[in-house]
Amino acid sequence: MRYLILRVLFVIFVAAPAAHAQGLEEFSGFLRAIGKEVSIVDRSGLIREGIVEAATADGVTLRVGSATRLFPRAEIASAERMKDDSSDGAFRGALLGLAIILVPNQGGFSFTDYWRGVALFAAAGYLFDVTESNRQPLYRAPSASAPTLKVSRRF
Repeated sequence: MRYLILRVLFVIFVAAPAAHAQGLEEFSGFLRAIGKEVSIVDRSGLIREGIVEAATADGVTLRVGSATRLFPRAEIASAERMKDDSSDGAFRGALLGLAIILVPNQGGFSFTDYWRGVALFAAAGYLFDVTESNRQPLYRAPSASAPTLKVSRRF
């Protein structure tokens, strides 16, 4: 039972969900990011990072340092929101380790195993937090439609 719980938790925490591309073509994602830091890639490939000041259907106003700049919708190829990069993974790992250690087992309970398990999960949580990319896809411009193929017969 204990190993089943560990496997399920491993799959939940390690198997990171893939970024869903569906819904990324909606420009309204910038409305949720007002006041948050984003990274915008324009059509020429330049990356600009700043804080979203305002968002409309026509473009996004981005504050970079002390200057503000309007990016029209046609210029933006993709955007990502910078997520929280704090290292709270150690705390979350320690809580997970505490929960798993407190699951009743057949061998009994010892404080040495308790602290060793909490420290191991805290270290693992910290490592998972450090390796996380800390970026969430926010917008991706719709790709140009593929050319249609016309098939004709000649006799």
